Amino acid sequence: MRKVFLDLGAHAAISVKKFREEYPNSSDYEIISFECNPRFIEVLQNTDGITFHNKAVWIEDGIQNFYLGHAASSSLIYGKTRGNLDFTNPIQVESVDISKWITENFSKDDYIIMKMDIEGAEYEVLPKMIEDGSIDYVNIVYAEFHGKKVHKEREDTKKIRTAIRERGIPVHHWDAQSKKRIVGV
Repeated sequence: MRKVFLDLGAHAAISVKKFREEYPNSSDYEIISFECNPRFIEVLQNTDGITFHNKAVWIEDGIQNFYLGHAASSSLIYGKTRGNLDFTNPIQVESVDISKWITENFSKDDYIIMKMDIEGAEYEVLPKMIEDGSIDYVNIVYAEFHGKKVHKEREDTKKIRTAIRERGIPVHHWDAQSKKRIVGV
């Protein structure tokens, strides 16, 4: 059995740092990070002890428009309201069908902690994972939902969380920059 911390939307490895500092026996976990924002490639490539994929987490393999904004702001989602994203000059990034990637790289016997901070794309990715069953490979979900920023209602978030929890998978809020300790530890 593999133990994996799957860091989806790795930013500048802040989540890796938080996981390593706060999660019990974090050194027992393989860390796999996905991030497509070019601002963070160098730091992630130079973060020891992780496997880094320079790809956007999405519902299909391919090339996607990706919108950059001030400082660290970015998203695959056109129309995201926070971060002053530049919707007229998207860059092209490679995307990965995370459902397919998970089922091709893991077994249900592996222990996967999935952290997801993908700037609104969770409203596409998580329902697909629920529908195709790839969510059942995951043991714990930590997610930051960006509902209002991508024109989703509280009910949309609640529906996703409920569907995951009904499968016996805990879902916790994630905020790598919060001083609060990781919930559920």
